[in-house]
Amino acid sequence: MDHRLLISRQRPPRRTPDSIPHRRFDCDKLRNPQLAQNFREACERHLVDPVDQVSVEDHWTTLRDAMTRAAEETIGLSARKTRTAENKRTHKQAVADCQRGILEVQNTWWQRKAAEIQNYADQRDLRRFYAATKEVFVPTRPSVGGLKDVDGATTITDSEGILSRWKSHFENLLNDQANTPNDLICMTPQYPVRHWMSLPPSIQDFDKAITCMKPGKAPGPDNIPLEPLTHGGPELRNRLMLLILKGCVLAPTCFSLYTAAMLNEIPPDTPTIDLQFRMDRGDFNLTRLRAKTKTTKTVLREMQYADDNATPGQTAEDLQRTATTYNTRQDQGAYSTPTWSDTPKH
Repeated sequence: MDHRLLISRQRPPRRTPDSIPHRRFDCDKLRNPQLAQNFREACERHLVDPVDQVSVEDHWTTLRDAMTRAAEETIGLSARKTRTAENKRTHKQAVADCQRGILEVQNTWWQRKAAEIQNYADQRDLRRFYAATKEVFVPTRPSVGGLKDVDGATTITDSEGILSRWKSHFENLLNDQANTPNDLICMTPQYPVRHWMSLPPSIQDFDKAITCMKPGKAPGPDNIPLEPLTHGGPELRNRLMLLILKGCVLAPTCFSLYTAAMLNEIPPDTPTIDLQFRMDRGDFNLTRLRAKTKTTKTVLREMQYADDNATPGQTAEDLQRTATTYNTRQDQGAYSTPTWSDTPKH
């Protein structure tokens, strides 16, 4: 298992000329059948050259340039949303009125609170005097919480001691020696081989993946949204499929299989995050989650993205228990990588 404790101070990144967002294409025009047909024909016209044995980067550059030129010729760029002079003056006046109203409310509150505290002081009502004072001067809380020592009886409060305690904790956690017998891999029950998982994706799988994606999302650094991919025609689709087959998806697939096998060995009583939600309106009305028939419950056990995986936990104790469970299963040989000495012989 991989654990890292990160403490960092972040500054908002400055926008460089390379990171300035591109103007988006007006993809709403692709809802027009005639414009969609024109875009498809333009893509086929720019993709008339045959595909050579080039690298993945060159192949994608050719497809990107073809879609970009076809979009510029047919649908064009979306219109900029600019403010008129009247709108700017209205917005500036509204901001000034809002700030003026906030200052007036704050001034009124301070005057009333000062008169209230002065009244308590004149009446020598110390209990209400100090209670009203605490409402103005809220008691501060310590920024650094305590941390238990190794024995669990001593509480560390200083910053240096807390960092040292975290350092020793992760050193012991990451450098634990696993005593796995050499023949444990051979004794582990094997699941049947699923040969269909080694087959390359078909054109039907590609179409299904494109259909499941949601339109209207922000494009990536190449400024290619989803809509040009779905309206590009069969030639663009076949070349995208060829690009996928050229790319290497072995590492994320192996990691997904490894994670699935690991989660299959975790006991069902391992702490998880329980989520309860409903799909109708009222996102910020928490009282609507009390309904028993319109809400859905699910369990969040892991969060995976490509070749990285995160294990969440509601508390530090639950996260430590989950990490201990993973470590125990690894010591038992459930996830250990076989060496030349313990690899089964065929």
